[in-house]
Amino acid sequence: SNRYQGITFVLEVYYTNIGWGNMIEYQYRPIYVDSDFKAVEVIYTKYPYIRATQNRHGVRMLVVITGQIGYFSITSLLVQLTTSLTLIALSTLVVDMIALWLMPQKKLYRDCKYLKSEDFSDLRDRIKAPETVVDTRIEEIKRLQYNPFLTKEAR
Repeated sequence: SNRYQGITFVLEVYYTNIGWGNMIEYQYRPIYVDSDFKAVEVIYTKYPYIRATQNRHGVRMLVVITGQIGYFSITSLLVQLTTSLTLIALSTLVVDMIALWLMPQKKLYRDCKYLKSEDFSDLRDRIKAPETVVDTRIEEIKRLQYNPFLTKEAR
């Protein structure tokens, strides 16, 4: 009988507060385990001459508690964002350095990366110049639109 052999139950408790709101949800699941429960213990009152043996049978109840508790932390969010943005910036820097200094076609990469513009040191003088001079300069700039795939001789 179950009373003489003993019986084992496991109560599985799962809790969580992940999701909407801060309500903690519990799920209970009792599980019958097909095993006997018997505890035999020897108790010495005057060692080694007098002893008593306790032979116990009954219901063994095990409780297994698992789950997830989460909370929002602005500090943790800021640390994660800062770390991820720093890693992105660092990876961009590393890729740029490899492309511009170590790759075989580094000159082409440098031409594609950096757009060389005209000298604007005399911009105010050109604005005050007669319109015909300014117009011819604008036409020249349009004609020489930057194309990184053209060689310097073709420009």
